[in-house]
Amino acid sequence: MTSGFFHRKLFTVLTTSGTYCELRCRYCESKYLSSMEYLDLRDPYTSISRLLSRGVKGILISGGFNRSGILLNLDRVLELLPEIRRLFSVVTMHPGFVENDEIARIISQYVDVVDLEFTLSPYIAQYVRNLDVERYVRTLETFLNAGAYVVPHVFLWHPHQGRESLVNELAYLRDRGLNTVTLLVFICPEVPSFETLKRLLDVASKFDLELYLGCMRPSKLKKELDLYAATESIVSRIANPHPIAWSYIDVFYDACCSIPQSKLNEFLYPHPLESVDASAHHRCEEYKRG
Repeated sequence: MTSGFFHRKLFTVLTTSGTYCELRCRYCESKYLSSMEYLDLRDPYTSISRLLSRGVKGILISGGFNRSGILLNLDRVLELLPEIRRLFSVVTMHPGFVENDEIARIISQYVDVVDLEFTLSPYIAQYVRNLDVERYVRTLETFLNAGAYVVPHVFLWHPHQGRESLVNELAYLRDRGLNTVTLLVFICPEVPSFETLKRLLDVASKFDLELYLGCMRPSKLKKELDLYAATESIVSRIANPHPIAWSYIDVFYDACCSIPQSKLNEFLYPHPLESVDASAHHRCEEYKRG
């Protein structure tokens, strides 16, 4: 069974730093921060009250990173976490590359999901984040040792990563006891072929892991990629699925795709095809039949 995930009304992504980021990673350079809602830490309760008045039940705390790869204003966020935990049904977080045991323990206590990027490729660590690859491993171990529910994000495809890197990363995560992994497709001028992604998805499906297809993937390939992932049931969750795949998706949620199943009942979203006119649905079916 495959589930679809949107951010509509019940769930939103917050930035603790506005559009400011010191790390300015090569693929982003702060542009993704502009799509997030600003959590004004000078007056956080006004920001939070506005969210609650709109009916928001779940949040992802994210934002820019400092030069060490740690979420900006993290100290202030840690102070607010107990109250945030009380007010929202689900709290997830992108803390960055935290290696402090006490900070990881506090985050694990109040946050439902810790989303962490993961790679074993020194080149990707340096190319994407300007960091040492050891930081990825140490951060993962720090949060696992703190008892956090971690959903690692790995690149299904990157222009400087091959099949061997993907296999090594998935094997490492599986052997470390992880059972869910979010797959990303690096967005850059070089776009992989669908056949390349199909082969890599088939490789990933051989591992004893529950796979999610995350938000980062080229729009040019979403139609074919999402349809294949859903029809073959390779992934159990797809973030922002292409409409062509909707009829192969059983249930939709207004939430982040990394949330544990036990927390999703409050975030059910009407199946989009229920509001699509018959002619549009027919066109989708014609496309799928080729």
